[in-house]
Amino acid sequence: MRESSFITLKTGKGFVLLWPENPLSSMRIITVMAAHGLELISGVGDIVLRYKINSTGELAPLLVNALSEEDLNNTKLLVSKSIDPNIDEFSEMMTLQNLKEALGSEWLRDMLDDHRFKSLMQPIVDAESKELHGYEFLFRGYDAVGVEISAPELLSAASEYKMIEELDRLAGMSAIRTAAHHGIPVRMFINLLPSSAVGDDQNLDSWLSLMGELDIDPKTLVLEIVESEAVPDMQKLVDMIEHVRGQGVSIALDDFGSGFNNIDTMMAIRPDYVKLDKSLIDNIISDNDKHGVVANLVTSAKKIGVKVIAEGVEDDVTANVMGVMGVDYFQGHLYGMPEENPIAAAFDTV
Repeated sequence: MRESSFITLKTGKGFVLLWPENPLSSMRIITVMAAHGLELISGVGDIVLRYKINSTGELAPLLVNALSEEDLNNTKLLVSKSIDPNIDEFSEMMTLQNLKEALGSEWLRDMLDDHRFKSLMQPIVDAESKELHGYEFLFRGYDAVGVEISAPELLSAASEYKMIEELDRLAGMSAIRTAAHHGIPVRMFINLLPSSAVGDDQNLDSWLSLMGELDIDPKTLVLEIVESEAVPDMQKLVDMIEHVRGQGVSIALDDFGSGFNNIDTMMAIRPDYVKLDKSLIDNIISDNDKHGVVANLVTSAKKIGVKVIAEGVEDDVTANVMGVMGVDYFQGHLYGMPEENPIAAAFDTV
């Protein structure tokens, strides 16, 4: 519904018809539009307001950003290339809030449609042998002129505009294709939000299907359940995990010890790995309280057979301390930055 109207506005001059819920909303809209040089063509008893516009870009700084949330939700609009839309076009009516979401997500939609993204790889090494155990694949997006869009910005926009599952799906597909391109035989750690893991888009089936097409062993895939949101349905998540484990896939809890990933989540999921959050590793040498917390987390994980990965390991002293605690694997700048290509050293599968 929204797409057809959106294209009408985006691709050329047209008209917007607005149905405010009450006279006060009507006056606010008229005032905002007039302040930006858009004159009312006609208003039918202050019920329908008609304006000629040049593009969606005109509406963004006007109605969408200037009106209250109540006005956005309670004002309907219809866009058309004609001042008098035909009856079929009324099926495309939306609220101003709908339009705000469409305008706001346009840059993200364009980025994904244009494939302006790629996967970087950061090595994960064995704490004792320092042999390569796997790579975490990190998704990066780029705007139309090539400027990198940060991961937090991508996630925030995808969450706001209900595109999380699509973003996760494409990030996973990008990682798998990158691994295939470089012929990487070690483990692929790929991030997945809990809501996407239990969502309706069948992302994991898409990933596994692509891995089959590219002749990649499912046993190399490690799903990192990330901590930036609470698990919406723990039982569905557990069921999903059991399903993919049956195909050889491993599970990791990312950023463990911060956010929503804690001992209770670890006990419910029984992951193969936990990844200690970087915030727990920073200054661990001089912070006795942090040292004690991390030691307890490592002990708790190892008691139930969970391997521990320390993120944010950036110097030898920190690596030594983490090794003494019993951490199994290291990830951090000491062993490699996120890069487009695998590390130069030969692959040694652990």
